[in-house]
Amino acid sequence: MNIARNSVNRFLAAIFVSAKLVAFSYAVGGAQPAMAGGFTACEQPFIFEGSAANIVPLEYVATSVDRTAIETERSEKLQETARRLSWLFKLDSWHQATYGSLGVVAHMFLGQVCEADEVLQELLLGRSGLPVRKDQILIILHGRIFIEDGQIFVQSQVSGFRRRSHPDEFVMPLAANFASETLSVHLAASDKSLFVSLPVLDMTFAPRVISEDLFDRIDATFLEASRVFTRPDLDAPSDELLFQPGRPRAFSVRITDEPGWIEIEDRFGGHPDRGFIRVNPEASGLFHRNLPELDFLNGLLGFLRVQQVRNSTDFTPTHDRAALQTMNAFERYLGNDLTAYEPEVRALANGLVGFVKASELNDWPGARKAFLRAAELAPTDTHYRNALGVTDAVLCCVDVGSSPYRDPTRWFADAVSVDPKNGEALGNMLHFLEFLSSAEEPPENINVSNLPRTLEVVRKVAEQNPDLIRGGLD
Repeated sequence: MNIARNSVNRFLAAIFVSAKLVAFSYAVGGAQPAMAGGFTACEQPFIFEGSAANIVPLEYVATSVDRTAIETERSEKLQETARRLSWLFKLDSWHQATYGSLGVVAHMFLGQVCEADEVLQELLLGRSGLPVRKDQILIILHGRIFIEDGQIFVQSQVSGFRRRSHPDEFVMPLAANFASETLSVHLAASDKSLFVSLPVLDMTFAPRVISEDLFDRIDATFLEASRVFTRPDLDAPSDELLFQPGRPRAFSVRITDEPGWIEIEDRFGGHPDRGFIRVNPEASGLFHRNLPELDFLNGLLGFLRVQQVRNSTDFTPTHDRAALQTMNAFERYLGNDLTAYEPEVRALANGLVGFVKASELNDWPGARKAFLRAAELAPTDTHYRNALGVTDAVLCCVDVGSSPYRDPTRWFADAVSVDPKNGEALGNMLHFLEFLSSAEEPPENINVSNLPRTLEVVRKVAEQNPDLIRGGLD
């Protein structure tokens, strides 16, 4: 029985991977986004090799909080809700503004319960298809669903990665396979650079209350929004796109030249097996208002796509609205009242906005405001203090203007005092002080009266910790 099931699963994986991503062009000549999706068993995970990015919604695990929730019938019903939720995550991707070249495959517990790290490792190794390519993006969405005091709660976790290692170079721990998202700034008239990096892109959100009535309304909304028409015409015959738990589906998706329509084809012959869906961004409104982590996920996807394009020429470029779309997604997350008790995630959302403003829009004053909000929300996370130091170094000494700034050395010193192992802040402080010592005139509002002594102390600390300094010491 297991041999037969494994053979079927391998065949399913081959069918999914063979699905082609096709993109048409806008009437004005721009490249339209390509998407694909479906669902599979989590023990045979796969992604679309041709997509620049893949979102992997993993079925949420039904757990017990109340003793009454451990009853078999109730647990099974809760797990079925989790399975339907994963399917809705997949459908939601069709009704969202995209950054181009996106694959979405929901991974279900059709044979066994899978841990997110297990799925990620299998994808990196390519056990059920082609492995993740260098610089290809993965976003894992998983979590748990449980009952407490008679209410259904959903708690999500989102992890984002861009592969650093080559497909044939898998290493442990898993995090070592992924790129560190970094921004470098070159100091004028100097050979020194400063660096900004971000915390690990792995976020756990607060539990959300999802009543059965609310879930049914969301489900009904997507059922109506995802009707499959025989032609791109709302008056054409149509069928509901139903979720069939025991039957994986693989969709190829193309953006048609009829505005607002996508064409789908189920490569495994589900019903309906092909047709047209009217994209309806408003269908996601109720879903996203109650699960704002989906807006965060959309922003994270945009951020990673922008970073990918900056670092690689092997993937489809994003459209020229990608940076703005990314920031808008984070602003929707930040504007949702449900996120008030997620200070660390809110800090990261602001940090990512600051990163995009600096790297993509050259808006350093705007970046400074975002990094300040992040530092206030997460005072023990020294990434944001370091980012403020680099931002103020730009404002004082590179893009000199009327924007306020603080002595960058003080931000770097703050970061090192909170985390003595923050080699990035230590290196930035050393390089900035060396830059000041070689400047013909000190920047306005920066006191250099004790500069030689300060530089001597920082250099000595750096020499005692050379392994912490990015690129080593000169």
